[in-house]
Amino acid sequence: MTEQELSKETIENAVAGDPQAIKKVLEHYASYIDSLCTEEKERPDRTVEKTINEDMRQQVICKLLEKLPNFKES
Repeated sequence: MTEQELSKETIENAVAGDPQAIKKVLEHYASYIDSLCTEEKERPDRTVEKTINEDMRQQVICKLLEKLPNFKES
């Protein structure tokens, strides 16, 4: 699946609080958020396991939702 830009209308609706538009914004940024919240942990056998820190992921999502109403088009 290729990543597409969010439409201006979707962004405006998300800023206005439309739940469907907010869902689209979160889906659009999901892979980026996951990459920000990925941690590498070394196992006893020295292999590296990558995991998503779910607490951090939820904090990033909450911050995005908190700031969304303040979005200003430049």
